[in-house]
Amino acid sequence: MKRSLIGWFAGVSLSSLSMVSCGPGAAGEAVRPADPTAKGALGEAEADAPCRSVASYGEPLVVDWKSNERLDLEVAMKDGVAVVAYDCKTIKLLKACKLGGSYGFAGVSRKEDVIQITSSDELAANLPLSSVTLGGEVKRGSSIDLALILVGKKGTTVAEAGKPELTGSCDGATHFVKGAFVGAFAMATGTNGKVRAVAEMFGASASAASASEKKTANKDGDLEACRKATADAASPPDQCQAAIRVELVPLVAERAAGDGKAGAKEEGLKNPCPQGMVLSGGKCSTPEKVETHLCDPKNAKECVEQCDKGDPGSCLHLAYLHRSGKDVPKDIEKASSLFQKSCDGGVARACYAKGDELMVVRMNAKDEGAKTEARIKAEQYYNKACELGDGWVCWNIADWYLREGSLAVFPKDPARAASLVRRGCNLGYAYSCSTLAGMLIKGEHTTKDVPAALDLLRRACDGGRLEDCEAIGNVYRKGEAVPKDGNKAIESYTRSCRMGGMRACNSAGVIYAKGDGVPKDLNKAREMYEKGCPVESYGYDACNSLGEMYEKGEGVAKDKGRAAELFMKSCGSGACLRSGAIWEKGDGVKADAEKALAAYHKGCHNMGDMKACVAEGKLLEKQDKEKAKALYEDVCKRMRDKAMCDSLKRLGGTPPAK
Repeated sequence: MKRSLIGWFAGVSLSSLSMVSCGPGAAGEAVRPADPTAKGALGEAEADAPCRSVASYGEPLVVDWKSNERLDLEVAMKDGVAVVAYDCKTIKLLKACKLGGSYGFAGVSRKEDVIQITSSDELAANLPLSSVTLGGEVKRGSSIDLALILVGKKGTTVAEAGKPELTGSCDGATHFVKGAFVGAFAMATGTNGKVRAVAEMFGASASAASASEKKTANKDGDLEACRKATADAASPPDQCQAAIRVELVPLVAERAAGDGKAGAKEEGLKNPCPQGMVLSGGKCSTPEKVETHLCDPKNAKECVEQCDKGDPGSCLHLAYLHRSGKDVPKDIEKASSLFQKSCDGGVARACYAKGDELMVVRMNAKDEGAKTEARIKAEQYYNKACELGDGWVCWNIADWYLREGSLAVFPKDPARAASLVRRGCNLGYAYSCSTLAGMLIKGEHTTKDVPAALDLLRRACDGGRLEDCEAIGNVYRKGEAVPKDGNKAIESYTRSCRMGGMRACNSAGVIYAKGDGVPKDLNKAREMYEKGCPVESYGYDACNSLGEMYEKGEGVAKDKGRAAELFMKSCGSGACLRSGAIWEKGDGVKADAEKALAAYHKGCHNMGDMKACVAEGKLLEKQDKEKAKALYEDVCKRMRDKAMCDSLKRLGGTPPAK
């Protein structure tokens, strides 16, 4: 029995994908359907298919899009990240709406399957555009058959996007295209329950000659071209790069701060289907119409039933439950067998789990032969998980090929490690792009290439890596391997600042304050410093810089009290010492010894600033020599500072023996 695509695309969230299409000069669609509605094509009344609420996350097919529509999508994805309006009725590309980002391609082992769409609600869930564009004169009991060949995927590192990041005409925007499968497809009407082979579908679609056949046939790509594809290909073959399925991620009100490292080991599989529908055999359907489907990971009984019926994604969920002992008996051996079953079905995280199990076996084995055998098998499982399209896994296992000495497990292979992190990046895992950029900048394990690293840093930045947005700013600020550009530096710093990179807020402020490559603008400098030193939290550098503005009266009215508060807030780099000096001397404020002592104490004890310790001791000696002596004794013991120990002796104390 042919293995269903459920094991393939359920094993890898399409979160790392993107798409291209063959374009006008390619095989294209054989014929477009006529005007009648999709419900008419299936012989159902309009009222038979309710408008279901779509899931916030979706994976609709796009094989029914016209050639020009897929071309528009390809163009949108070359210019950035594609944005759509998606609901229970349709999906619409917003061509004039822009979101920053880019896509990378990764090949996968070829997968072939045929999916049958047998009802109006299945059609609306899987081919949302078809409720308007797909038609045909077919009788009740007919189906819409789809032959799909998947050879690769393109993915953007953008995992989350806020509506404020959109530019252009974006009315109605609901989702962005995180990615898609690419390959070839053939679509035609068929007979419900009679499943044709992939080759038959492509042949039937290509040879459709009569007017009635042409109304229901559609094709893009070439079967033989796709069968020449390889998993390690840098790009899809000609005539095998059509859009098959897109992954849609909802836009949020504001992007949350993050580090681009998401990828927990026990990540369950998402149900991308509209409310009341389940994922089964590569399509969304109602539970009563399918034999097996992906279970709800919180429903142990359902997961047992669906795994027993052969759904590999459900086996993954059940394995996690048995490993944790949640809602089912804890059973490590049972979990292991379920991971194996799921991995055999093409679920990447299950293969990764099997690799982890074998690494534990290797660690506990006493016989060297057993250790080697476990290591070889673990490596095979890890690499299979990566080949199945999990970018986090590719990045995570790369480290095994770099270890040396007592930490070495796999044979050292820097080239393999670099290849894995590149694949992880192309699959849309932002931290993998960041890792590869670091290698290229240093020329570590690969040829040094700073311009290429800069492009990777941009992709990591797109994925929410605020450190990499800041790193791009540093490159342009210093003119490293690219012309110095203050505006581009500020753009990257501001992006990092928006995501919570307080240090980047300060860097942008410094550029404005100095006029370093941009017109000097103290108001903008202050605004950036304030973003990096908000009331509810603080950024070490930005609070210092803002304090200096108030201390000197540059761009703001001079206010030594405000400066002292800001220095106290940041405290580092001698800031607490500066705050204490203002309060002790009454410099522009009413002298306050208690505030001065508090500032010196924080600098001394929290930041290890010995100058602050000295200042605290001197002020304490004026008030209470015993307290000063206690301070000197404490700092002398903890930090072994000669000045503190000498002060302790001067007050009659005894420094500890060396």
